[in-house]
Amino acid sequence: MGARLFRDGRWGRGGLIVAVALLGARPLLAVPIPYRVGPAESEDEPTKSHFQWEVKDQGAELALDFGADDPELPRQLGISRLVKLPARRQGDHFIVQGNELNALVREVFTPVAKDKQLVRRDTEVTQVDLQEVSIQVARDNFNLRLTLTLDVTVHTKDEDGNEDSTRINGSFPITAEPVPLKSEDASKAVLDRFGRYVDTARKRSIDPRNAARYVDEEAFRRALSRAGEDAASNADTHGFVDRRGTPVAYIRPGALPYTTVHEVTHVYMNPHFRDLGKYVNEGVTHFFAQLAVVDPDGNAAYDFSQRYQQPVRAAEGLLGWAGLDTVATAYFGSGTAEIEALRRRVDENKGPGWFDRFIRENR
Repeated sequence: MGARLFRDGRWGRGGLIVAVALLGARPLLAVPIPYRVGPAESEDEPTKSHFQWEVKDQGAELALDFGADDPELPRQLGISRLVKLPARRQGDHFIVQGNELNALVREVFTPVAKDKQLVRRDTEVTQVDLQEVSIQVARDNFNLRLTLTLDVTVHTKDEDGNEDSTRINGSFPITAEPVPLKSEDASKAVLDRFGRYVDTARKRSIDPRNAARYVDEEAFRRALSRAGEDAASNADTHGFVDRRGTPVAYIRPGALPYTTVHEVTHVYMNPHFRDLGKYVNEGVTHFFAQLAVVDPDGNAAYDFSQRYQQPVRAAEGLLGWAGLDTVATAYFGSGTAEIEALRRRVDENKGPGWFDRFIRENR
């Protein structure tokens, strides 16, 4: 099964789609992916986003957060903070266009026009004519590229009754990068894909809202120390799971965006799977975390290639020899019996002793 999904030793987009299907999971993501326009102003708000993007059965949905930078702005504009707009698929991209977008533009254009000094402040906006309004949404590697196209004429009248008009016509490109999921959303993504494998008692013991904690540098170092980890040897660590009591992940300031879903996958892991060594542990975790955020087109929300490339290659070999179901059962199970079943499956397919040699060579 596994070898047919590989391309040059890696799982391609088609393979990731098939992998989700083999898990018996829905092809749709359980949560929308948040995106930010421009660099983060502060590491204090790692999950702050300007919009959310979600691919659906028939098209997609763009949810604009007008209060991300200024919570008062939606009230000033007279709109809801989160405005959801449907998008339709058009070739390799999506188009937002139609009544919902037109209504939004009409609602916001009067205060925006005055604020941006597109029209004089002592005039009244009497009418907004929309010749063309659309947003094209396309993937740019792991970023999203939004192109807002406007052909709008704003009609005004001053206090003396003199009428005028201003036309705004052009295309405005915006590039947005994905930001980390909130703890609850990362848990939801992992459980939606792998929930049927996760040990029931462990699942009940974990509060999804507290599965991952975003902390400052000082708090991260203190958490490392409490868990018996040395801060100096973990200088490049972006996140880790404290397994004293109920597992909880700590996320370091400036961590790569995929870190939260990676660490939350660890949170739901069978603790005995760690006995197979860090290489296999991290490789399988990274692969499963990627599957948790793959959309129906086979696109992962985050760039998982930035780390753990060699461990993932080892994990993909293991998945090819034993199958996704057997590996997932061992990874999310409750004890050693599931891992013994994994050993037997690998040895049946590759020969006696293969599993143990593989583990020794990949520690």
